[in-house]
Amino acid sequence: MKSRLFRDRNLRVYAKKNEIKIKALRLLSEDLSLPFVLRHKIFLHLTQKQKWASLNRVKNRCLVTQRSRGVFRLTKTSRLTFRKLATQGLLPGIRLATW
Repeated sequence: MKSRLFRDRNLRVYAKKNEIKIKALRLLSEDLSLPFVLRHKIFLHLTQKQKWASLNRVKNRCLVTQRSRGVFRLTKTSRLTFRKLATQGLLPGIRLATW
């Protein structure tokens, strides 16, 4: 459980650190005003990046249980934890919908 947490955290840090650089290189590789040779070199540099530099590899995880499935973006908790916290009244503004 802890290893997944550390790996995910390291992925987030590394991807965040290289996000601006990768976006700038991608824009330069698509710029048609630059010579083809330069754009090709930039494209090759982008393809040789480490695989963990991508934000797509980062997985959303529950802050409480580290569960990777069924995570709400608003509270960053899994659906199971969200339901437990909501029934205990620990989430402000969340009410049980009954009819």
